[in-house]
Amino acid sequence: MNGLVKIGRTSSMTRRLQSLQTAVGDCKLIVENKVQMTTNRAKTLEKKIHKIFEKQRRYGEWFDVSIESIDKFIRVLRSVY
Repeated sequence: MNGLVKIGRTSSMTRRLQSLQTAVGDCKLIVENKVQMTTNRAKTLEKKIHKIFEKQRRYGEWFDVSIESIDKFIRVLRSVY
């Protein structure tokens, strides 16, 4: 998973971090909380980001995409929401 970005949502960052650390083992985790919003909007945003970056999907919610690309997409979405 080295260099991959997980695009996902959670209601508990603590629990999510624990499960990710177990899943990735010795890999370095860099966590960024990009957006906080209601559950319904978060589901919609997550689906849109997954669809936009589908070609970069490696497996599950792990993508070979730069944080900058995701940031740019989120800024664009915020301007239309």
